[in-house]
Amino acid sequence: MVVDCIQQVKNGVSICIFPEGTRSGGAKETDMLPFKEGSLKIAEKTGCAIVPMALTGTADVWENHLPFVKSTHVTLSYGKPVYPKDLDKEQQKHLGSYTRNIILEMLKEQS
Repeated sequence: MVVDCIQQVKNGVSICIFPEGTRSGGAKETDMLPFKEGSLKIAEKTGCAIVPMALTGTADVWENHLPFVKSTHVTLSYGKPVYPKDLDKEQQKHLGSYTRNIILEMLKEQS
């Protein structure tokens, strides 16, 4: 799967990945799970940009109204692209944590 995605990115296809691996279900917008470091391997291997995305209002779709799904307003914000090769070795080693912190700051700004 990752090898196929790497080839797709090299062919110019954009891929959206949610590196938490599941919905966090937290009470606050800033309640995020740790990122799976392997989820960013595609960017590491291809050198493509990681574009941080912050979603707010998603708990009103599902978690706040269990067991029902509700129509609501969700906001998607984009951060500045991150190029793994431009980061220092420690940041590259913990790319998931680095990216997670960027998104966490975006969520705090939106709250």
